Amino acid sequence: MAHIWLYQRMQQSEKLLAMPSTVIKSHSYIPDDATLTITFVTGKVYRYYKVTENQYHEFKKAFSKGTYFNKYIKPYHAFKEVTT
Repeated sequence: MAHIWLYQRMQQSEKLLAMPSTVIKSHSYIPDDATLTITFVTGKVYRYYKVTENQYHEFKKAFSKGTYFNKYIKPYHAFKEVTT
């Protein structure tokens, strides 16, 4: 039954993906807007704009999401804190 719930969650337009990381708690990507949303383990949430689908796929494949993020996304993309 758990796999059915997971499949239904993945059908949503914005997928929230948790991962083992010491810095990043979860992330989601909206391809239509090229927007990457990162939730950090601190609870802060940021949106990064104009992140290409290729960059997002490379981020997902990276062994260390934090290293990839700090090297290829954070320095090159406008962002905004959206923590409520």
